[in-house]
Amino acid sequence: MVNTARGCPYRCTFCIVAGYYGGVVRKHSIRYILDELRECVQRYGTREFLFWEEAFTLDKKYLMDFCRAIADERLSINWAATTRAGSLDDEIVSAMKKAGCYLLGLGIESSDREILDLAKKKQAPDDVRHAVALCRKHSLATMGHFIFGLPGETKETAEATIRFMLGLGLDYMQCYCAVPYPNTALGAEAKEKGWIRAKEWSQYDFGGNSIMCTDSMNCEEVDRFRVKAFRSFYFRPLYILKRLFSDMSVLQLVRRAADFSGWMNLPYMKKRKP
Repeated sequence: MVNTARGCPYRCTFCIVAGYYGGVVRKHSIRYILDELRECVQRYGTREFLFWEEAFTLDKKYLMDFCRAIADERLSINWAATTRAGSLDDEIVSAMKKAGCYLLGLGIESSDREILDLAKKKQAPDDVRHAVALCRKHSLATMGHFIFGLPGETKETAEATIRFMLGLGLDYMQCYCAVPYPNTALGAEAKEKGWIRAKEWSQYDFGGNSIMCTDSMNCEEVDRFRVKAFRSFYFRPLYILKRLFSDMSVLQLVRRAADFSGWMNLPYMKKRKP
């Protein structure tokens, strides 16, 4: 993993980044990143990277210069990144693909406009559809990230988000339960309204079970929808066949099977303990 920047200009209520960096984005220079990449390639033989930045494609000029620099340096690498759906266009996605990008993560969160507005997520479902279509056009894999249990979430909105997720044509997805972290707007609201059910700090885990019961959905319901989303996405027969008959080697298939076995034993895939 290579950190290309820190900070984010947006103020999503559930995100800890704004509290850490105050809405200011500080980027490494392109030269600095290229030197780090070259050292990893030459010293350690690393060829695959995750560029860690909250919204990798927001600064289009910087991104285009970065992609051109990778080609100019003749760095034969593959890489992934995460970004906001609304910041993509055809030129950006094309340049990323040519520079070695193979997967792009998209923070989608929900399909419900009211939930997105309450979370100050300045993004529309149509932005997501457009972004996924662009990535598909340029043979760039996509991973969608979703959050269940945000303020305004109901059984109906959770079901709608799952339907939306299944209809996007994503290659992968990950979903989480909303966590009311301290120093976030969501954390302050949850504390004020008595929504928090965590008994210790270790339960504030973005990958764990729900610890926040809102007025419209309790923790157990959030957990159930999260598991349902995973199963609905990854257990589709056509999806499984597509992965089995992709261009993976036998070794990759064995590793994928081992990963799947471990995934099924994760705590959030099991029934919540009383």
